[in-house]
Amino acid sequence: MVDVEIYIPHKPDYENYYYFAINLITHIVPEPSPATYLQRLSRRIPELEYVGPVGRLDDAVQVRVKKSDEVDIEGLICGFETINGVESAELQLPKKRNRRN
Repeated sequence: MVDVEIYIPHKPDYENYYYFAINLITHIVPEPSPATYLQRLSRRIPELEYVGPVGRLDDAVQVRVKKSDEVDIEGLICGFETINGVESAELQLPKKRNRRN
C-alpha cells in the first residue's frame, strides 16, 4: 500500500466509500492526462468521485467509489490500471490508530 499524505477538503468516509490511490506515470504524460480522464469519468458515473491529487509530487490521484454489494474491487483496480498513463491502482484502507492507556 502506498503511504501517501491525503490533501482533501473533507474527512474520508470509509463507512460509505471505497478509496483508491491511483499512481501515475510521470515521465510521459499522455493527452488527456489520467487525472483529466478520471474527472470526466466521474461526471458520467455518479458512484465514482474524483477527489484530487495526493501528496506533493502530483504522481498520484485519489478517487472514491460509493460502497454497494455490486462493486467489484478487483475489477475496478484492473479498470483503473488500463487507463493510459496509470502505473498502478490500489485500495486504501483507513489507518489504525494506536491508543495509549
